[in-house]
Amino acid sequence: MDKLYHVSKVPGLNLLEPRVSTHGKPYVYAAKDLCLALLFGSSKSHGDFDGMYGRKDGVPYFYEAYHGAFKDRFQGEICYIYEVERETFKENQTSFKAELVSEVPVKVLNCTKV
Repeated sequence: MDKLYHVSKVPGLNLLEPRVSTHGKPYVYAAKDLCLALLFGSSKSHGDFDGMYGRKDGVPYFYEAYHGAFKDRFQGEICYIYEVERETFKENQTSFKAELVSEVPVKVLNCTKV
């Protein structure tokens, strides 16, 4: 079973429902990489990362748009990591290549509070 990660500020979800977001279509969003998914665990996103991310020698990296951006975004924040099966998710449906989307509701396998 391949797992994906959906991160939300909303606790206690058992089913993730597609919602219309910036892409104009109802999707459930998820990512293969947990570190990347955690970037969506804050509601304080205001251009604080410049879009550069990845892994080097297995270690995740993100470039801050200004010094202290990571701390500003995440200090004091609480979020929930939802693990889901990859079965209904599709790649390359949005311009952000790291995200996958499902057009149907997705059952939650596990939830971890961060």
